Amino acid sequence: MAKYDEFGRPIYETAEEYNKARKTGSASRTYESPEGDSYQHNTYKQTKKYEKAAERYQKQAGSKKGKKLILILVCVILVTQIAAVFVMFRTTSGIYDMYEENWYEEDWIGTEKYENSGYGEYIGDDTQPLPEGFNTFSYNGVTYTLPTTYQEIAKMGFFLEEEYDESYTFPAEYEELLNLNDADGYLAGMIRVNNHTDEDLPLEQCIVDYLYLGNDAAYSDEEIAPDFVFGDNLSFESSYEELEAYFGLPYYHYEDHEEEGYYYDNYEWSYYGEGEIHFVSITFWNGVISDISIEKKAYEPKY
Repeated sequence: MAKYDEFGRPIYETAEEYNKARKTGSASRTYESPEGDSYQHNTYKQTKKYEKAAERYQKQAGSKKGKKLILILVCVILVTQIAAVFVMFRTTSGIYDMYEENWYEEDWIGTEKYENSGYGEYIGDDTQPLPEGFNTFSYNGVTYTLPTTYQEIAKMGFFLEEEYDESYTFPAEYEELLNLNDADGYLAGMIRVNNHTDEDLPLEQCIVDYLYLGNDAAYSDEEIAPDFVFGDNLSFESSYEELEAYFGLPYYHYEDHEEEGYYYDNYEWSYYGEGEIHFVSITFWNGVISDISIEKKAYEPKY
């Protein structure tokens, strides 16, 4: 609860308190979901650009030059991310001053400055379960339903990092996000693997309740979209209108259309029920679906 000064005006000690009072804050996100705030989306997109540029150069100029370029690009990415973190902390340290400066400007909300501040739009709700079967999908003609075991997900044909194999042991009450790489070693997706038992388990017996899959065809005409079908015959070639017809109005929409030729839209459908989470996140890049996330997770409320 906010404190009050001698004139009866609220004193907010954190940005979270201010956002909650003005109803402008971000909603809670799915635990450990790769989907995050706008700076995280932008970092991922830029990383994908670097990866694809390096891949094309490697094919044209030879593997030796390509590897050298990849090393340079990785350094650029690391420097960019470190700078982003520095800016984020600098911004956080000055956020109280920013709020204090604008505290009593009644017209601040709704101004262009506010609209471009990184907040999305909440246009639906998270009180209704997602459609039956939202967590079932097919990849290359084989059907899967989340949650499932890693042993089943392994049939999709992706590769994990070198330190992981089916005999890798997950400790009790442990979960982790793992990268799914294609045959060339490039990131194709991610899964969340968990062992919510009281004993250690091999990876193949652990549960997968979250899947993220990318679509390189959204960034390059030379790529082919994955053979991925979900919901009511939806795919990477589906339109937003088709998604809304199946899922209904999204709970959350974030967009970035500030630059010409740079059209980013992320839509989220979510449900936080008693003991269960439903979550679907779909991103459009210049009108084409660039990634899809699906989650169905059981959980125990901490209250």
